[in-house]
Amino acid sequence: MPIFRYEAEDPQGKVMSGAMDAPDALAVEARLQGRGYRHIAILPPGAQARPVVPVAAQSGPAASAPSRPQPMAAPPSAGGLPSPSHADTALFFRQFAQLLKSGISPYQSLENLAPRTRQKGLSVAAMEMLEVVRGGGRMSEAMARRPEVFAPHAVGAVAAGELGGFVEIAMDELATEAEHAVAMRKGLWLPIAFVKQAIVGIFIAQPVFPHIFPRNDLRAYFLLLCLRNLPILAALWLGWAFAQKRMMRWDQRAWRDKMVLKLGPAGELERQRSLLAFLRMLRRLSAAGMMPDTAWEGAMNVAPNAEVRQRLNEAYLLIRGGMPLHEAFAQTGLFADQTEQMLATGVVSGQVVDALDSICAYYQQRVEQSVGATRYLMFRIGSVLTIVLTGVLLIVMMKLYFTSVFEFADTFSAGN
Repeated sequence: MPIFRYEAEDPQGKVMSGAMDAPDALAVEARLQGRGYRHIAILPPGAQARPVVPVAAQSGPAASAPSRPQPMAAPPSAGGLPSPSHADTALFFRQFAQLLKSGISPYQSLENLAPRTRQKGLSVAAMEMLEVVRGGGRMSEAMARRPEVFAPHAVGAVAAGELGGFVEIAMDELATEAEHAVAMRKGLWLPIAFVKQAIVGIFIAQPVFPHIFPRNDLRAYFLLLCLRNLPILAALWLGWAFAQKRMMRWDQRAWRDKMVLKLGPAGELERQRSLLAFLRMLRRLSAAGMMPDTAWEGAMNVAPNAEVRQRLNEAYLLIRGGMPLHEAFAQTGLFADQTEQMLATGVVSGQVVDALDSICAYYQQRVEQSVGATRYLMFRIGSVLTIVLTGVLLIVMMKLYFTSVFEFADTFSAGN
């Protein structure tokens, strides 16, 4: 849908401007009226409106002029709130986006959403966002103070939405991204279950044959199982759970993002997802009439991967120095050559938004291909591990079985 720029007057008589993704000007007018604003002017896509304060960023009794989002600095020390799961994050942003789309102001949306959010971290963070918004601050500023709750790219997406006047769209995309992460994890349950089943089978079956044949010594079997094998299995399980929890901490994001890029198809998926998120926001800000440096600055912190964000932040200095978009793309070393050529054509012809549309479609296809490749790889790894572990179990069982048979034969011969 096209993005219209508008100027409107709030109930207190303050004039504001922003941008809105809508099918036509009548829809923009109706949405503004639903929020309690009187429209002054609605400009067609590509037209410039004087930059005041986006209506979407107005959040309560007071308001402040929007500042351009800066590259993400080191996060402040967190207050120990529990980090939400992807499912919790998806539900929070989906509800927030729905409230904003219905015409409810961000202040009222937070006032409604914060007390009924069950996840403690999100609930406390939402209350802090409400207080910041009440004082005229931006939601992204409050979010940045809670790195254990909101990832840096989520803060960047909301900041870009505040800059362009489409916070609800940014939150909708954050919800969709979290839902995709949940779906990816659920899609890997079968190979993970195979591996867990094989490991547990080894620990349970290992004590059987040396003691159940030929003496049928069930007591010895249960002693070995309960006093040796199961405690070892529980220790390994708890150790893995502790290591996994530590790796997923918010303060390990930079290390985790660096490592995941080296994991073959999974790293390629992470890279393509980050580039697609950046390109979509760059396209949206460009369509809202932003200058190239402003659009790049707003979009560069939206990429989920920290390594990709760093490369995009470095290229921002080149954009500010006057380098054209397509040359900045090339300097990052992140994009395919054909996308750089498409953007160069768009810059020369003045059709940058159309070029970015085509590039987004190209990277969407690459993301879908990477998702399929990652799932296939994980299934293969799970299958191979299952076969290997099952084979080890069978070898151990057969060795122990025949050892018991030979011991029985030797004992029987000696007795005769």
